[in-house]
Amino acid sequence: MYKVTKKFLSLLLALILCLSTSQLTQAAETPGTTDIGQPAPPINDGEPHGLILLTQTKHLTDVNADVVLQVYTIDPATGAQTLWSQFAKPSPDISFNYLLAGNIKGQLNANCTVFAANKPKAAVGEYGQDVNHGGWIDQSGQFFDVSNALGLDYTFALGFGETDDKFYFDVFEKLGMRGKYAIIQSVLCRGTIEGIKKGEYERVHVYSNPEIVEPNRYYLYHRDLFDGLKLVYSGANVSWELPATDYAEPGKNIVIADYHPHPDSPYFPIKNDTSILFDSVSGTLIHYLPDSYNTDNKSEWGGVLSPDGTTVAYLTVPGTSGQVSLEYTDISGFFASGFNPASRGVPTKMELADGPVKQATWNVYDYVTENPSCILLEWRE
Repeated sequence: MYKVTKKFLSLLLALILCLSTSQLTQAAETPGTTDIGQPAPPINDGEPHGLILLTQTKHLTDVNADVVLQVYTIDPATGAQTLWSQFAKPSPDISFNYLLAGNIKGQLNANCTVFAANKPKAAVGEYGQDVNHGGWIDQSGQFFDVSNALGLDYTFALGFGETDDKFYFDVFEKLGMRGKYAIIQSVLCRGTIEGIKKGEYERVHVYSNPEIVEPNRYYLYHRDLFDGLKLVYSGANVSWELPATDYAEPGKNIVIADYHPHPDSPYFPIKNDTSILFDSVSGTLIHYLPDSYNTDNKSEWGGVLSPDGTTVAYLTVPGTSGQVSLEYTDISGFFASGFNPASRGVPTKMELADGPVKQATWNVYDYVTENPSCILLEWRE
C-alpha cells in the first residue's frame, strides 16, 4: 500500500493532462440574505468573533453539486447565531474542492469573506486537455480568475495562509519536451488579494520529485500548509485520516482531532464519533471526554480551543444527526495532571439560542454524508 502526497497527485495529473443549491429547507430565513441558493451580501467588513461555525448543504465530492456554504458566528455565552458570510457556486463549473476539517480554515481568508475555489475546465490546453484555473469567490458571488489576472496558464488554488493571509496557489509550467512527453514543473506561489488583482505575486518554492512511501503500521501527524492538520493511520491493509480540528496547547504537539469509526479497523474499538486529543510526540490518542461518552451513542466533533487555552468547545448530536448542541470541557486540569483520567473536566452542555443553526437538523461532519452538516472552525476573542 502506498501513500502519495497531494502535490505528487497534482503533478501527475498535470503530466497526464499534457499528454493526452439544493435548498436547505431546515434553515430559517435570516435578515440580510437572499434565497439559500444565492450568495449573501456582505454582512461585516471587520473580523468575526466568538465561535466560528461553517455549514454545508451537502458533501463536496461532485464539482457540479449545488452546494451552499455559510459561516456563522456564535456567542459562546448565549448561543446566539449570526450569519457572517455565504458562498454559493456562481456556476456549475466551479469547484470548492474536497473540504476536510483541517483545511477548511485555509480555504477562507482571515475575515471569512472570501473562499478559495477552482475552475477545472476554464480552458483547453495544447493537447486538447482541460486546464484548471485557480481563484476565489467573494460575497458578490463572483469567481476571481487568478490565471487570467496574472497571465498564467494552469493554476490550482490552495487557499489562504494561516499567518500571512496571502492567497497560495500552484502553477504548472511546461519546461520542454522529452520525446512525446511534456516536462512539467510545479511551483508554489502566493500573493495578497490586492496585489494579485494588480498583477503582483511571488514564487515561493519549486517542488522536487516527491517520495512514495510504503508505510508500516503507524500514526503520522503532519501539518501541511494546505492539506491541513491530519492524522493518518496505516496498517493491516487499512488507511484513513483522523481529521484534526485545532491545536490543544501552545507547543502545537497535541492536537484536537475527530475520530470517526472505521468498519475495517480492529485497532479502534470506539463505535461512535467522538472528539479526541492526539500527542504527536508519543503517537498516542488521549480521551479527554468521560469514558461514558464512548458508549452513549452520541456524536461529538469539531473541537476548538478557547482563546485562553483552557477549554475545548465541540458540537454534539444524538446518534449521528439531529438538532446540534454545544458542549464545553475544561482541559486545563487534565493537562496539569499529566492526563490522569480522574482529572478530566465535566462537560457542560449549552442548547443553542433560537436561530438558523438551532432550527436545522445537522449531521456529523464526516465527509461522507450527502445531508447538511456543520463544523466549528475556531474560537476567537
